[in-house]
Amino acid sequence: MIRFKIYRRFLLGILLCLQSTAMAVSVKVDQNTIGLNETVTLSYSVKNKGRQFSPNFSIISRDFNIVDQAYKLSYSFNNGKARSLATYVLVLKPLRKGTFTIPPMKFGSEKSASIIIKVKQRIVSNAPVSGADYFSEIVISPEKPYVQQEADMLLRIYSVQPLKMNRSDYNVDKFNISANDALLKKFASGRSYRKQLNGQVYNVYEFRYKIFPQHSGSFTIPSLKIRILKRYSRFRRYSSSRSYYSGVKFTRTKTKKVSVKARPKSSRARYWLPAVKVSLSDIWTGNPQRLYVGGSVSRTVSIEALGLMASQLPEINLNMPPGIKAYKETAVSKDLRDLEHIRSTRKIKILFLPSRAGTYTIPEIKLPWWNVKTNKIEVAILPARTLKVLDILGPATTKTPSSPKLTLPDKKSKKTGQVSTNKAVPVQSGAGYSVLWVWLSAFLLLVWLLTMLMWWLSLTRVEQDQELVRLKKKHSPPMSAILNSEQALQKSVRQSCILKQPGHCRKALLDWSRLHWPKNFPTSLTQIAERLKFADFVVQIDYLNELLYANDQNAESLVDSVVEHWDSDALWQSFSAAIKQRQSQVVKGLSPLADLYPD
Repeated sequence: MIRFKIYRRFLLGILLCLQSTAMAVSVKVDQNTIGLNETVTLSYSVKNKGRQFSPNFSIISRDFNIVDQAYKLSYSFNNGKARSLATYVLVLKPLRKGTFTIPPMKFGSEKSASIIIKVKQRIVSNAPVSGADYFSEIVISPEKPYVQQEADMLLRIYSVQPLKMNRSDYNVDKFNISANDALLKKFASGRSYRKQLNGQVYNVYEFRYKIFPQHSGSFTIPSLKIRILKRYSRFRRYSSSRSYYSGVKFTRTKTKKVSVKARPKSSRARYWLPAVKVSLSDIWTGNPQRLYVGGSVSRTVSIEALGLMASQLPEINLNMPPGIKAYKETAVSKDLRDLEHIRSTRKIKILFLPSRAGTYTIPEIKLPWWNVKTNKIEVAILPARTLKVLDILGPATTKTPSSPKLTLPDKKSKKTGQVSTNKAVPVQSGAGYSVLWVWLSAFLLLVWLLTMLMWWLSLTRVEQDQELVRLKKKHSPPMSAILNSEQALQKSVRQSCILKQPGHCRKALLDWSRLHWPKNFPTSLTQIAERLKFADFVVQIDYLNELLYANDQNAESLVDSVVEHWDSDALWQSFSAAIKQRQSQVVKGLSPLADLYPD
């Protein structure tokens, strides 16, 4: 027992050391390569610390200008354990071009990893010379790709006014590109950053696609229509409340002509594979150095390419020597997303069946491909493999062992009374079969016992569920208590509106929503407004969110002015009207509410 305790403490100490050395700070950027007139978003995430640090970001100011800085602390609960995540967000604008390394940042006793950002020359855009509030563009990189080569197609929307990426503030038509000209695939979700053009700072919303030209020469990307919803607000003239307005703006991209280079004459391979990287690998199932006649061994050959789609990868053909046959299964293809390119794989499983003993050489596999970075032909090679096949019967002189014989005495002759000579009778060996039947019977008995046990457990589970349902019905609160709670929460919302307390109003609305939707309750004010579907209440909730979350850095000095301009009566009236509309829909059977305290 003492020795067991020592081992347990030793293992516990090792686990604590491993936990203490784990990196609790992570760092990431939205892009590693930017232009001199663009911004990059740098994020640091600190886990399970529960407090705010004051990291020294001044060292970044040597190479970048810190345009904006934000801090966010969030909590989550999992299996009764609370976890925190602190996020520090920096928006950086480079001061000069080059390759810069942001050193590790210290957060208490933890340090982050370093990160590299490449800054290229100022990127020229098709922005109007006089400047505009909204415009868009399409950029192809590289500008002149090879036929069937992967190219980036970037759709950028420039807006002076910030847009919300998670809402329908803009609508993009579908690309009208013919499949005979090019294949188009969406590569990544949109990202946003800031960019200065002609003295004006724009909010840029970028969407990335991959395009694969299908023929040499040129083709045209038609103009794309983009609809942008403009949102703004102002105060009423003789009231402290706000009025919300919206307008629709349209912008179009210019028609883009793409020039496509033909396949180089120096590439005479059977397959045309323009890629960043192509590699071959294989995995054997079984021992290819010790294979018997009548047996089999399998080999899985994998083709992995960076910058190609799986549909572009070729099949593999093998020239097998006499005495061995190869059977290929259906290839398994897959397209994955890398940081900058599409990573495709094709796995082909081949089964080898030898028909006679000997040593066989599986020929090497060569796959020529075109390196788009060096503009040279390269070859991916899988070396030749050797199979050694043995004869399962062994040497020809081996004799089969004879069966044992049992000598039995013959019966006496009735006429002469003499005993005849003994006769040898072969004995059939049945001991092995009897042992096999014993084990098979034991296995079937075990399966039957397990089946009976599972059947008994299922009956017990059904009885427990029925008892739980009965107890829930017995102890569920009466409808009168639920209605009283609802009225109390509505009074709490009304009181917080009278006292002009936005924080208390938010809490009362969330408590009311938990009563109405206990099984799937909303977690924010915006979700409550979306469920009630009352237009005036949606507007008031948007304004309440602005009061609660605007100007976090100077919240103490702005509290009084914000409360003075809050039209709390309008929120209460819209909330009451939304409840009445909801109840009238329930009576008509149009939009039933969720059951309170469902089983």
